[in-house]
Amino acid sequence: MRCLDGTIDPFGFPAIRATRAAREAVRQLPQDAPVAEIEVAARRAVEQVASEFEAHRAAEADKNLREQLIEWSWVPGADLEETRRAVREALAKLPPGTPRKKLEEARDAALAAFKAAVAQREDAERRRKEEKRKLAAVEFRLSFRLPRVSDYLRQLEQWSDIEFDGYTDRRQTAEKLEQKIRPILLRELVEKPEMSDKKIHRRIEKLVDAHLDAVIEQ
Repeated sequence: MRCLDGTIDPFGFPAIRATRAAREAVRQLPQDAPVAEIEVAARRAVEQVASEFEAHRAAEADKNLREQLIEWSWVPGADLEETRRAVREALAKLPPGTPRKKLEEARDAALAAFKAAVAQREDAERRRKEEKRKLAAVEFRLSFRLPRVSDYLRQLEQWSDIEFDGYTDRRQTAEKLEQKIRPILLRELVEKPEMSDKKIHRRIEKLVDAHLDAVIEQ
């Protein structure tokens, strides 16, 4: 028999089945059976049908609830099919008739790992972007400080501490020194972004003093 929603009800309408069951139970009694015995047989048949119908209805309700919980299981940023599969497996471990609260707890527990993974991935992405932003800011700031290399070389030449073969020689030496000390300064400024411009200039001068001979010998 087909229900109003189009699905098949294996038990048919309860009242019809109960009536048929009662009639069948009474038919199996002797023709001279007492009225009381007939009433008992009919009542038991009806109760059996009612019990079967309630069990069927409970099973359908349980099935629909589980399907609903699976359908509504999703975590932004996580794979939808993987999350639903995890929830389905978690709910399958619970017996039929498990209260909704317990089913929801099992669902939440299954989704917890996905939420943690998404949060960890998003946190890592935020840190990566923040590090990238800091590095870009440091590189921008350093681009205005590195010309101090050329200025310092000119100052050393004026002090007669070194002699270059003209502007081109000094400029080429400055470029080599900038390439040498740039990574060092970047690392130090990322670690100490509060370093003042004056301290950066002094640090550049120290690094030039430390690497000048090696660069000239190249």
